[in-house]
Amino acid sequence: MTILAPPDPALRFFFTESRPNATTFVCPSEIFPARVRATGHGIAAAMGKLGGFIGVFTFPFLMPWHGLLTAESGAAIVGVFGLITTARLLPETKRKGLEELSSEPSTAVKRAEGA
Repeated sequence: MTILAPPDPALRFFFTESRPNATTFVCPSEIFPARVRATGHGIAAAMGKLGGFIGVFTFPFLMPWHGLLTAESGAAIVGVFGLITTARLLPETKRKGLEELSSEPSTAVKRAEGA
């Protein structure tokens, strides 16, 4: 069985980096309120690193068990599960400002009025 890879290294890099970087760096800046945004970035980055560690750690154990195809298929299944989970759990942020998304008053005057 021949597995085809994208011919251009730049195209491979795009598909490898586009989704993980979007969910690690772009989504937290839109979703988390400003006062906890740095913590949200840290947690998102830590979970990405943990997932990478688990994948790299378990891959050598899966290889001798049933071979490369099973190990790669398992990685693909986990990736699809992550895609579905991300798509279902993240709120839609199109055409919304950061103030609206964070549900915090945008100026000091509005914060004072709300208190």
